Amino acid sequence: MVQHFIFFILKIISNIPLRILYIFADIFAFCMYYIIQYRKKIVQKNIRKSFPNLQKSELKQIENDFYINLADYFVETLKAFTISQRSLEDRIVLKNKELLHSLKSQNRNVILMLGHNFNWEWLIGITKFLPFSEKIAVFKVIKNSFVNNRMNALRERFGAEAVSANDIVMRMLRSTSTDSIYLFVADQSPKIFKAQHFISFLNQETAVYTGFDKVIRKKKLAVVYCELSKKKRGYYEIDLQEIKPDATEFREYEIIDKFFSNLGLSIQKQPSNWLWSHKRWKKRNK
Repeated sequence: MVQHFIFFILKIISNIPLRILYIFADIFAFCMYYIIQYRKKIVQKNIRKSFPNLQKSELKQIENDFYINLADYFVETLKAFTISQRSLEDRIVLKNKELLHSLKSQNRNVILMLGHNFNWEWLIGITKFLPFSEKIAVFKVIKNSFVNNRMNALRERFGAEAVSANDIVMRMLRSTSTDSIYLFVADQSPKIFKAQHFISFLNQETAVYTGFDKVIRKKKLAVVYCELSKKKRGYYEIDLQEIKPDATEFREYEIIDKFFSNLGLSIQKQPSNWLWSHKRWKKRNK
């Protein structure tokens, strides 16, 4: 009952114009950084190790900008519960969408892979422009079932179907469709005991999630990287880039390696626009 009431209040707040919500975001960013110090040591450590050649002042700037972007992420995700399709279209530019039409004409299913670049939750705004009949947003289950259900309802607002990462592999294997597209935030960390593949990512040895690699190769899905960049506050650009194999077919883990290579380049361009507050490098190869 309490959760329903809180969500009711949040949905009312969601109707406030973004220009006002960003004022709250500025206050929230200040509180997270200076008062609560939300995961500040983790953020500082991650940024410092990822950019060992930067000066302290440059690292500090990335850190400060990250907390602003994180606060924007929270209010933008809240706004996503009530924002209109038209408003999202005005705020998101989708580049190279003809690539998707080309892949569809070849009767190929597609997986769109992106990282935790802000604001990944606003990808619901491009659902309309995906020329496939089956549009699936893959999500990681949130332990709180109430929050999990509300976030899934958000992801399905504009026509996508939300499917758990725990279920997506079997769903893809059993599918006979040639008209499907999957949206997947692919820079998830694997469970410690399931880490199988390690790469060099942002100057650090990194355990990466590999659960989708085999099924993509088996089903011969086309792989497209989504470079998500922030043009200014509340405005984003998505550049679609096909990931192709070096040979006729992808070798094992080639998709993963190339995805993280692309993601690393994106982070280099906009380092404050990636989610630095998670313990991404807690697992080391033995």
